[in-house]
Amino acid sequence: MSDLGEKLEGEVEALKRARDELRVQIQLGKAEARDLWDKTEHRWHEVEAKLKLVSREAEEPLREAGSAAREVLHEIGEAYKRIRRAL
Repeated sequence: MSDLGEKLEGEVEALKRARDELRVQIQLGKAEARDLWDKTEHRWHEVEAKLKLVSREAEEPLREAGSAAREVLHEIGEAYKRIRRAL
């Protein structure tokens, strides 16, 4: 996974922990806090669905990029071998 993906995943995990903690606290909270919670939960579900979609859509391009990168690395390795033989 890319550094960006790992960072994003870390942020999502931190938000999940905060969400779980707040869910417990909100049970005892005021109506105003509950309204804010409901609105934020709606946004959470939207973002979660979009992240799943983006993750699924990114799988094939990432596979292709990985394949292309492996091919380039192989070509570089072969070039290094030719250079060694020439020396």
